[in-house]
Amino acid sequence: MAQRGGKRPGAGRPVGAIASHTLLAQEMRKALIERAAEEWPQIVEALISAAKHQDAYALRELFDRVFGKANQALELTGKDGGPVQLQQITGMTISLASGNVSGSADTTTNANPVPDQKS
Repeated sequence: MAQRGGKRPGAGRPVGAIASHTLLAQEMRKALIERAAEEWPQIVEALISAAKHQDAYALRELFDRVFGKANQALELTGKDGGPVQLQQITGMTISLASGNVSGSADTTTNANPVPDQKS
């Protein structure tokens, strides 16, 4: 009986082999870097000139390259700005093969996202 699906011996790309599109991208990147290196002073001057003429893209690109990209602040809160509610589930068994769930789900809710520190 022929094997259908799943892992087969010898299947897939050999370890260490590089896809043809990856090789092409590497060659193109190398050619672009070499060409840009030849024209670097003119490229930098054009970017600065565009930034002087209030080109928003040029200004952002120049600032990002000189000063680095700005950090983006993220805040994680629960409902109505309160603490994040965590729920711990214990005593449950899930069978992925059959999709059956057995046992009882014992849950506890913790309003404090920081676990207790043990001495």
